[in-house]
Amino acid sequence: MSENGPVGRESREPGRVAALPTPWAEGSITVDEGLTVVQGQYRTDLRWNGWLCVRLTLDNAIRILTALTRGAEGDPEGLAFEMDGNVIVVREQGPEVEIYEPDADGMYSLGYAAWCWEEATDRMREQECGP
Repeated sequence: MSENGPVGRESREPGRVAALPTPWAEGSITVDEGLTVVQGQYRTDLRWNGWLCVRLTLDNAIRILTALTRGAEGDPEGLAFEMDGNVIVVREQGPEVEIYEPDADGMYSLGYAAWCWEEATDRMREQECGP
Protein backbone atom coordinates (compact mmCIF):
# COMPACT_ATOMS: atom_id res chain seq x y z
CA MET A 1 0.00 0.00 0.00
CA SER A 2 1.19 3.48 -0.77
CA GLU A 3 -0.08 6.73 0.77
CA ASN A 4 -2.47 7.05 -2.16
CA GLY A 5 -3.93 3.54 -2.06
CA PRO A 6 -2.91 0.12 -3.30
CA VAL A 7 0.25 -0.24 -5.31
CA GLY A 8 -0.41 -1.42 -8.85
CA ARG A 9 0.26 -0.60 -12.48
CA GLU A 10 0.46 3.04 -13.40
CA SER A 11 -2.68 4.38 -15.04
CA ARG A 12 -2.64 6.73 -18.01
CA GLU A 13 -4.07 9.33 -15.66
CA PRO A 14 -1.44 10.79 -13.32
CA GLY A 15 -2.04 9.90 -9.69
CA ARG A 16 -4.39 6.97 -10.47
CA VAL A 17 -3.59 3.29 -10.25
CA ALA A 18 -5.12 0.97 -12.85
CA ALA A 19 -6.78 -2.18 -11.55
CA LEU A 20 -4.90 -5.38 -12.18
CA PRO A 21 -6.80 -7.80 -14.43
CA THR A 22 -8.73 -10.47 -12.59
CA PRO A 23 -7.17 -13.93 -12.83
CA TRP A 24 -10.62 -15.58 -13.05
CA ALA A 25 -12.57 -16.56 -16.16
CA GLU A 26 -16.05 -18.09 -16.22
CA GLY A 27 -17.07 -21.14 -18.16
CA SER A 28 -18.44 -24.66 -18.22
CA ILE A 29 -16.17 -27.01 -16.29
CA THR A 30 -16.11 -30.66 -15.27
CA VAL A 31 -14.09 -32.92 -13.01
CA ASP A 32 -15.60 -36.26 -14.01
CA GLU A 33 -14.82 -36.40 -17.74
CA GLY A 34 -18.00 -34.58 -18.70
CA LEU A 35 -20.54 -36.64 -16.77
CA THR A 36 -21.43 -33.54 -14.75
CA VAL A 37 -20.92 -30.09 -16.24
CA VAL A 38 -21.30 -26.96 -14.11
CA GLN A 39 -20.67 -23.26 -14.50
CA GLY A 40 -17.67 -22.13 -12.52
CA GLN A 41 -14.66 -19.88 -12.51
CA TYR A 42 -11.09 -20.90 -13.20
CA ARG A 43 -7.72 -19.21 -12.90
CA THR A 44 -6.35 -17.89 -16.16
CA ASP A 45 -2.86 -17.45 -14.74
CA LEU A 46 -2.42 -20.78 -12.98
CA ARG A 47 -2.76 -24.49 -13.73
CA TRP A 48 -2.06 -27.50 -11.53
CA ASN A 49 -0.27 -30.22 -13.53
CA GLY A 50 -2.11 -28.89 -16.59
CA TRP A 51 -5.55 -28.96 -14.90
CA LEU A 52 -7.76 -25.98 -14.06
CA CYS A 53 -7.80 -24.41 -10.60
CA VAL A 54 -11.47 -23.60 -10.00
CA ARG A 55 -14.00 -22.07 -7.66
CA LEU A 56 -17.74 -22.69 -7.63
CA THR A 57 -20.96 -21.43 -6.14
CA LEU A 58 -22.26 -23.53 -3.27
CA ASP A 59 -25.04 -24.97 -5.46
CA ASN A 60 -22.59 -26.12 -8.15
CA ALA A 61 -20.11 -27.47 -5.60
CA ILE A 62 -22.90 -29.59 -4.10
CA ARG A 63 -24.00 -30.69 -7.59
CA ILE A 64 -20.49 -31.96 -8.40
CA LEU A 65 -20.06 -33.62 -5.01
CA THR A 66 -23.46 -35.32 -5.28
CA ALA A 67 -22.54 -36.70 -8.72
CA LEU A 68 -19.18 -37.93 -7.46
CA THR A 69 -20.69 -39.64 -4.40
CA ARG A 70 -23.18 -41.56 -6.56
CA GLY A 71 -20.30 -43.50 -8.05
CA ALA A 72 -18.88 -44.20 -4.60
CA GLU A 73 -22.00 -45.44 -2.79
CA GLY A 74 -21.28 -48.52 -0.74
CA ASP A 75 -17.54 -47.98 -1.14
CA PRO A 76 -16.05 -47.29 2.31
CA GLU A 77 -13.05 -45.70 0.60
CA GLY A 78 -15.18 -43.51 -1.69
CA LEU A 79 -16.11 -39.84 -1.57
CA ALA A 80 -18.54 -38.49 1.03
CA PHE A 81 -19.46 -34.95 2.00
CA GLU A 82 -21.58 -33.05 4.48
CA MET A 83 -22.43 -29.45 5.24
CA ASP A 84 -21.51 -27.79 8.51
CA GLY A 85 -23.21 -24.40 8.25
CA ASN A 86 -21.70 -22.84 5.13
CA VAL A 87 -18.64 -25.12 5.26
CA ILE A 88 -18.30 -28.21 3.03
CA VAL A 89 -16.56 -31.16 4.68
CA VAL A 90 -15.31 -33.76 2.15
CA ARG A 91 -13.89 -37.19 2.90
CA GLU A 92 -12.24 -38.76 -0.13
CA GLN A 93 -10.54 -41.83 1.29
CA GLY A 94 -10.00 -42.97 4.83
CA PRO A 95 -10.53 -40.74 7.83
CA GLU A 96 -8.90 -37.59 6.40
CA VAL A 97 -11.21 -34.71 5.54
CA GLU A 98 -10.92 -31.61 3.40
CA ILE A 99 -12.62 -28.43 4.61
CA TYR A 100 -13.94 -25.94 2.06
CA GLU A 101 -15.04 -22.53 3.31
CA PRO A 102 -16.43 -19.80 1.07
CA ASP A 103 -13.99 -17.12 -0.04
CA ALA A 104 -14.72 -13.38 0.17
CA ASP A 105 -16.95 -13.72 -2.93
CA GLY A 106 -18.90 -16.67 -1.47
CA MET A 107 -17.20 -19.14 -3.84
CA TYR A 108 -15.75 -22.56 -2.96
CA SER A 109 -12.35 -23.71 -4.27
CA LEU A 110 -13.40 -27.35 -4.44
CA GLY A 111 -10.48 -29.64 -5.28
CA TYR A 112 -8.31 -26.57 -5.97
CA ALA A 113 -4.89 -27.66 -7.24
CA ALA A 114 -5.78 -31.27 -6.42
CA TRP A 115 -8.60 -32.50 -8.67
CA CYS A 116 -8.46 -32.92 -12.46
CA TRP A 117 -10.75 -30.06 -13.51
CA GLU A 118 -11.07 -29.22 -17.21
CA GLU A 119 -13.12 -26.99 -19.47
CA ALA A 120 -16.19 -28.81 -20.72
CA THR A 121 -16.30 -29.44 -24.47
CA ASP A 122 -19.42 -28.81 -26.56
CA ARG A 123 -20.02 -32.56 -26.62
CA MET A 124 -19.84 -32.77 -22.81
CA ARG A 125 -22.30 -29.86 -22.48
CA GLU A 126 -24.72 -31.50 -24.94
CA GLN A 127 -24.59 -34.83 -23.07
CA GLU A 128 -25.23 -33.07 -19.77
CA CYS A 129 -27.91 -30.61 -20.93
CA GLY A 130 -29.20 -32.17 -24.16
CA PRO A 131 -28.83 -30.57 -27.62
